[in-house]
Amino acid sequence: MFRVERKVSLGRFYDLANCWFGETLSLLFCSVGPSQIRVFAQMHIFLLAMGIGQRLQQELIPAQELIPNDGIVRTQQRRRYAGELKRTTTLWARMAQGERERSAMSTTLLAGANSSEQALPAAFSWRRYPASNGQVFDLLTPQRNQHIPKYCGSCWAFSATSVLADRWNVLQHKTNPAEPVHSIALSVQHVLSCGNERVSCGTCYGGDDAMVYEYSSLYGIPHDDCSSYIAQDMKCSANFIGYNASAHMESRPDCYSCDEKARCWAIATYNRLWSSPPYQIRANEQSIMQDIYEHGPIGCGIMATDLMEHGYGINCLDPPTSPLTTSAHPGTNCITGTFQEPTNDMDARINHVVSIVGWGTDAQGNKYWTIRNSWGSEWGEDGFMNIVRDSNTGPLGAGNNLLEMQCASAHVYDFSPNDTNPGPGAFARRTRVH
Repeated sequence: MFRVERKVSLGRFYDLANCWFGETLSLLFCSVGPSQIRVFAQMHIFLLAMGIGQRLQQELIPAQELIPNDGIVRTQQRRRYAGELKRTTTLWARMAQGERERSAMSTTLLAGANSSEQALPAAFSWRRYPASNGQVFDLLTPQRNQHIPKYCGSCWAFSATSVLADRWNVLQHKTNPAEPVHSIALSVQHVLSCGNERVSCGTCYGGDDAMVYEYSSLYGIPHDDCSSYIAQDMKCSANFIGYNASAHMESRPDCYSCDEKARCWAIATYNRLWSSPPYQIRANEQSIMQDIYEHGPIGCGIMATDLMEHGYGINCLDPPTSPLTTSAHPGTNCITGTFQEPTNDMDARINHVVSIVGWGTDAQGNKYWTIRNSWGSEWGEDGFMNIVRDSNTGPLGAGNNLLEMQCASAHVYDFSPNDTNPGPGAFARRTRVH
């Protein structure tokens, strides 16, 4: 018979509350046992009495039992700030149940050796893509830093926009291998302002990478030079540029420019990256590899930790000990090569989003994924990290910070000035084998 706790410490109550307000998927990782059910019930009664519990009732529904609602639920109503990740549970439930676009795209349309009928290579990376002519191409977009010019919890937007831009490079190369790739950087700031206003994809306090793919399918995402990154939440306004007093924040159009006399104006026609709606990638190694190999990098949730952020890379740094100084100190035990970190069951939650760009095996026999982060090129190994796979049987074990559990992406259709999504027809035309 289960023992019911009669007393709960303040710290434990905070932990329970943190789990309560968590996104449904993260509840699976909270340290909640039968002895806490009574505490949850008491919290729920209290919240109902305060008039705010009704909208939180669904947070107790296990992810596998969620029934998608019609439309997109406003994320502020059903998500908690957990690091930089706030899942839109209805969207992920829809993706998991297969209620997503079934594109007519087939791997037979893809040029070169990338076919699902072929065995996957033991090592692969879009940083060093081996073309059929013997050349090696880096088809990834440049590294970026979400924390510059100031901290903003926008990893979800950086990961998704980088994945889409990478896949645009992949699509161009596969369509016409002899022609140079015209790489783009998609506007994260546009996603933070217009994207969040239209589909509630997220803010500097966290968001959902899958909802960025959804936004790309509905509205398209412009180039970064349409709305450059300033690392802050803004209102989306076609008719006003400046400080919005009623919203207590700056307002910007979808795309704009300014001159030397500080005159700014909206740009009506601009290129946008159009994609399919998001799809979820099954949490197994074969499915993840297959999708990366055929279509390009994917976005995956991960449990970011202090060790991961401050302890990896040959030049890792210990952060300043006080907010009054900017002096960081060289790390004492910097981890290089392949990273691993055992998951702490007491605080195991996905709170960050990265991109997986490839895989391989190191000299010690550890199987790893290569991930790209959004913490700048000075972090890790030029902004990348090799982290063990779930299937690793090498000496480092399989502690990979929950990396393979929540992965998603979208198929790229076009980068064009269309006002509406051109659909899979445009994608097929660009990938037709001549």
